[in-house]
Amino acid sequence: MKRILVLLLILTFPSSWAEVAKPSQTAETKCGDWARLTFPDFYVENNVWGKRDITDYKQCIFRADKVFGWEWTWPSGAPDVVAYPEISFGWKPWNSQSTTPKLPLQVSKVKKALVTYDLSMKSEGIYNLAFDACLTREPKPNEKNITAEIMIWLDHDTLKPDGSSSEAVTIDGETYDFYKGQPPHAEWPYLAFIKKTPRISGKTDFRKFLDYLVRAKHVSPNDYLASIEFGNEVYSGTGKTEVKKYVVEIGKR
Repeated sequence: MKRILVLLLILTFPSSWAEVAKPSQTAETKCGDWARLTFPDFYVENNVWGKRDITDYKQCIFRADKVFGWEWTWPSGAPDVVAYPEISFGWKPWNSQSTTPKLPLQVSKVKKALVTYDLSMKSEGIYNLAFDACLTREPKPNEKNITAEIMIWLDHDTLKPDGSSSEAVTIDGETYDFYKGQPPHAEWPYLAFIKKTPRISGKTDFRKFLDYLVRAKHVSPNDYLASIEFGNEVYSGTGKTEVKKYVVEIGKR
């Protein structure tokens, strides 16, 4: 696994496209807590936010021949999610800056927020595969100005979202159970779309999810889309996710 990673990340502007990613050609693996692999406009992070005092685990991030990703082994018995190895694009409220000048962007000004991805995943245990996005009331995100956490689950096994389901929502011809709740570790509302038919490759149009949430008055159009994250929430078990393609298109009105 010491060859060349070829990865494309594209951003779209109101009337043009720009190719911006030429990632490092160094194949590597990192297993330290919170380790990062950096690419133009995003990074892959070995996020272990819920590990608490667990020590008998292993989780790594890697880049190899034409893929990058993460793998994990976690014991059972944790009271909540232990980790979220992920791709982070934008300005996470816990960070000091954005990975890209295209986010944060006010929700009312989002013309396009489309993610295209192609990956493979082998896993056993309790986990999901999900997008996670933060909205904030200000263009400089921090933990205190988060107004909502939005999740879109593409696949899961046994893991349950916070809150309760109120309705089925169809977006781009696909049906999701919509959940709204209050996560035990946060002060902001949790809004989750749980896909009824699992899918781990394809396209997810964030703008259409935002449109639904604005129409339903779950979020304000004056809030800012701060970040788009993508990874596996892990409760226990083993797994490996390899990402062959990850394209983000952000367009401004």
